[in-house]
Amino acid sequence: MVSNGNQGNSPPTFKRHLQIVGRELQPDEQVQPLSAHAQASSAQTSVSDAQVFSFCMSTELGIARISHMAERGYKLQSMAGSEGKLAILFGKDADATNLTLIATAADQSPLLQNYRLSAKTLEHVYQDGNHWLFAYSDNRRYPSQRILMTEGYEDLLQAIKRIWRLDYRITSMACKGSQWLAVASQLPQLYEQSYFTAPDLDCLQEMTRQAWKEGKTIKAITYGEGRWLVMLDKEPARIAQKWYTKRSFIDLRNKTREEWSRGFRVTALAKSDDLWMAVVSKS
Repeated sequence: MVSNGNQGNSPPTFKRHLQIVGRELQPDEQVQPLSAHAQASSAQTSVSDAQVFSFCMSTELGIARISHMAERGYKLQSMAGSEGKLAILFGKDADATNLTLIATAADQSPLLQNYRLSAKTLEHVYQDGNHWLFAYSDNRRYPSQRILMTEGYEDLLQAIKRIWRLDYRITSMACKGSQWLAVASQLPQLYEQSYFTAPDLDCLQEMTRQAWKEGKTIKAITYGEGRWLVMLDKEPARIAQKWYTKRSFIDLRNKTREEWSRGFRVTALAKSDDLWMAVVSKS
């Protein structure tokens, strides 16, 4: 399925607000450095000159890793997971500590009414299989944002078409079972956005190749209900892209190292039932 939306010198602190495993941390709580045990338990870490790629065996370790990396000046760029295991991508950023992370159990409502989108920017929404995770920055990047939540991908696609007509564009997506979430952001400068769904990798490969020929790039990708949902942007700058899947994080990490050496950087991560995916881009 395809649709087009062309309408219309002190150490930093890392703020967290977490609701996870029944425990709540206040935003001003001091963050402790990642312990040696936690560093060891966060499994493999791969580093380039601009990005760091880590794998954590639990959501708690992933959150600790995000805190630790923020103190080193690396900001969360993308994440994907399953059964509590997380692949996390970081990028060097002067505003790395300017982040609020909220996590809720998957069986709770993911829409947190006590966090106003007008006050912060919702950069990313993720699913690790057990939790919804929301990453906010303090810098207000968009005039307005909305969260779309539906049961079933068909309803999400209809909601996306409606929000496009109001000059919003999708900036992040996630899925848990039949529940889909998308972050819609009102952009200062509009560009064409479209999507397609693909039931398998062969179809995904064919449709992304066609999209790239048309000058489109992958903005966000997620998997749910047995299909891939791909959001595409068409912007003036030409960007080279490719994607690859691996059955283990170690294989994904090794392939990513190869792409780093070719000048590509990871711009999106996704997880299907049995595959890890990375989308890499090069200007």
